[in-house]
Amino acid sequence: MVVLERRLERLKALDDILNDEEFWREQRAAVMGQMVPLFIRMFQAGAAMGARRKPRTKDELDDIIAETGLPELVFDADRINSVATEFITQYTNTWWEALERGTRTRLRSAIATAQANGLGVQDVMRQIADLFTPARAMRIATSELTNLLGAGSQATFSQAGFGQWEWRTVMDARVDPICDDLEGKRFSMSILFERAHVSCRCWPVPVGDVSDVEITPIGQPSPLGTFSAIPVAA
Repeated sequence: MVVLERRLERLKALDDILNDEEFWREQRAAVMGQMVPLFIRMFQAGAAMGARRKPRTKDELDDIIAETGLPELVFDADRINSVATEFITQYTNTWWEALERGTRTRLRSAIATAQANGLGVQDVMRQIADLFTPARAMRIATSELTNLLGAGSQATFSQAGFGQWEWRTVMDARVDPICDDLEGKRFSMSILFERAHVSCRCWPVPVGDVSDVEITPIGQPSPLGTFSAIPVAA
């Protein structure tokens, strides 16, 4: 926030900050340095959780037990770590682009209001006090937990040879109608699990025949539309 204030004080016009690419590069570096390790840990946690997800049918579980001797999916940490790095690089780039767009929009609105009302730098600073704080970035990043846990689980399912996954939700009185409609629907493993809404409590489980296949690239369109990783407004 102090960096932004110093920049605004020396700009000829308040809205110059919107086109100050050096400033946005600095913001990206600061945020990504904090978020990338967090996102990787979320993905890895999802992969470990995926190893404990039971296949949809008893026959599928029997196939795994017969092949591995274990009643759960094999978790290859080294291979998952490699997948995590590649996936999170793509994911965080998309996530940052959406975050930057939202931040610029809010900043542009605050500047337009200030200019229309003859206000100055300090008035703008008060309006955008939370835009560039680590707390805001962390709050938005936390909203990605469900997506990243699901993506990590999919990596484990794919590693085990499953070609599909099934949408599961918490079937209680609070279940969202969107999630209720998706319950039990099956998707190709190349389709990325993505939360249905901000408070989504859903998760993927593996289904389909077990076969010896390579890990399916993650990051394809989700059941809800094109993969976006768009953060919630905060």
